[in-house]
Amino acid sequence: MRYVSRLTGEPIKFKNREAYNDHLKELRDKGLLKRERSRKTRPDTARDDEWKEAHSPLTAPATRFSREEVPEPKGHVRQKITLIHPSRSRPSAARQCIYMWADYMSPYNELEYILSLDVKDADKYRKVFIELMGQMGMRACIGANRNVVDAMNRAANLATGDILIYVSDDFESFSNWDLALQEAVTGDDWFLMVDDGIQKNVATLLIVSRKYYRRFGYLYYPEYKSMWGDNDATEVAKCLGKYQEAFHLLFKHNHHSIGGIGADGTTARHENSETWSHGENLFREREARGFDI
Repeated sequence: MRYVSRLTGEPIKFKNREAYNDHLKELRDKGLLKRERSRKTRPDTARDDEWKEAHSPLTAPATRFSREEVPEPKGHVRQKITLIHPSRSRPSAARQCIYMWADYMSPYNELEYILSLDVKDADKYRKVFIELMGQMGMRACIGANRNVVDAMNRAANLATGDILIYVSDDFESFSNWDLALQEAVTGDDWFLMVDDGIQKNVATLLIVSRKYYRRFGYLYYPEYKSMWGDNDATEVAKCLGKYQEAFHLLFKHNHHSIGGIGADGTTARHENSETWSHGENLFREREARGFDI
């Protein structure tokens, strides 16, 4: 039998299970094995709510943000703005993002916030919902998502806002961002491109009017997994003549490539050679067809 040493991490061979148990006993007798780590013998309390509470990344209070007080713009029309926020395995970052966007929004519009989660990952966000439900128009969208595009489109289907915005854990807002967006657009059928602090070619922060969204019934073309979906959306808006720019508005993208939120398992899931190749090939195919417009 082959096991990994509790002390060195090196593989050790034993004749049988009894020999392995004798090895553990010897380590305990010498005071070298401080505690039993086997999941089969670990006390049930190691998995209960108390244990989860002690090991939760949400034990620290979230940072709150103070909005600059401004008068309601003359002739302002109140609108509902839906923030669509897919997240996976980042409850702390998601909570901080939620507070920033909600705290910085003016009182002159209505907020609907939809946090979109995967069925197998949603329990990690239990505390986020306990803390925020009943506030800031918070809603949960939980589904068997294959990828982030599934998650965002599923949540968008539930949105009731006049304006839909796709945000992620690593996007920042600023004081009275909603009023700035309303001032920047014209008409009721538009796709708005803003500055994300990294590039000005692709709309990584997707902002569209409800009329524009209804044209297709999705934010990203559903066959994308993650990469190149934003390229597609940007080019489609230009082809339709609905593309508008507001590069004076900076919504900072704290991407890991510029030292923002560190790369993790979620990053690896969405940003890899397979999703890039799949996305690029799909984009080229759709581009050759004129994006089926």
